[in-house]
Amino acid sequence: VRTRERDEYVRARHRGRPVLVLVNKIDTLRHADRVRMLQDTREKLGLSSDRVLGVALDPLPQLAPAPVGVSAVQQWVAQSMVAAGRRPLWPVGVTDGTSEE
Repeated sequence: VRTRERDEYVRARHRGRPVLVLVNKIDTLRHADRVRMLQDTREKLGLSSDRVLGVALDPLPQLAPAPVGVSAVQQWVAQSMVAAGRRPLWPVGVTDGTSEE
């Protein structure tokens, strides 16, 4: 987490916006490195594990046959919209069926 990213996160939180942090290209890291990177991100931003997700939105085909983590992102967005009193873009609990790790 760089200073600019941390500052953007803080600005969004001060505006009262719900924030989900995505660590993209997680498919390119070994498992131990994934765990360490996600933990480091959580610690630097002071977030719980449900607010920091590892994803591979455009994975390398040889590493993952489909995007990783999309369902978790969709669920978070839908739940955040419901919590804010808004109608979600898709029903809560319905996802696109992409690969999950």
